[in-house]
Amino acid sequence: METEKEKMNPFFKILIVLFIIFIAFYIALESGYYPSRIEKKTILTSKNIESFENNIKRGNEINPEGYIKKEENYSNFVTKAGTSLTYLFGKIIDEGSKGVTKTIKMLFW
Repeated sequence: METEKEKMNPFFKILIVLFIIFIAFYIALESGYYPSRIEKKTILTSKNIESFENNIKRGNEINPEGYIKKEENYSNFVTKAGTSLTYLFGKIIDEGSKGVTKTIKMLFW
């Protein structure tokens, strides 16, 4: 049987879950997942431009819809909020670490 001291406060449970979500978003951002997606889009665009130019040289009929591929946007409130929180926490941590560094320098140098 658990005593009152052994039970975890619900606030801390929620805090732990939010921290794990933050870490997941931060890792995805810092690992280059989003920049690699953007690079992939650029490569596909370059291939479409090359295909378009080749079709012009050959004199083929040109249909603009054939070269532009629309990518579905699956972002929603949760992903936007997660990304915003990740940037916010990263900025807070960055500014906080700079403040700590300045304080330590003032104390010891």
